[in-house]
Amino acid sequence: MRGLRHMSVGCGFVCVAIFLVGCASAKPTYLDSGQAAYLVKCGGWFSSWNACVVKAGRVCRRRGYTVTTADEFEGRMLVACKGESPAARP
Repeated sequence: MRGLRHMSVGCGFVCVAIFLVGCASAKPTYLDSGQAAYLVKCGGWFSSWNACVVKAGRVCRRRGYTVTTADEFEGRMLVACKGESPAARP
C-alpha cells in the first residue's frame, strides 16, 4: 500500500509540472518585404515570455533573429531569422 501511495504522489507532481510549464509554437509566415519569418506564440495559463524567446532561438538556431513585432500581453512575437534573404511567396 505504501508503494502505491508514493507512486500516486509522484504522478501528481509530474502532472502539475507539465501543466505549469506552458507551450510555445512557431508558424512560418512572411514579412511585407517577402522575407521569411515566424509567428511565435506562447500559450498556457502559466507560460512566460521566456517561452517565446526560447522558441524563437530554437527556430533560428545559431543565426539569431530580429523581433519585428511583439505583444507580451497576448504572448506572441513575429521574428525574422538573421541571414535569410527575401523569398518569393508561393
